[in-house]
Amino acid sequence: MKLFMAVTPDRFELPLVVCDTAIELANRFGVSINSVKSAILKNQSGKARGAKFIKVEIKEKSTHGTAIPVGCKLK
Repeated sequence: MKLFMAVTPDRFELPLVVCDTAIELANRFGVSINSVKSAILKNQSGKARGAKFIKVEIKEKSTHGTAIPVGCKLK
């Protein structure tokens, strides 16, 4: 599972917005999908925008049909 997030552009990176798709995140901030993807790939600080964009991948383990997050990897 992938989540796209906008976080504070400081050392704490507190979550501001969590979305299922990059398109949804782009719409919330009024920017293009290419801007979101580029900011994630280039690991831009987000200071000018007021938010840093990140993608979080969560690995899930299925137990009796129920998905349980077992770890996450920031990209």
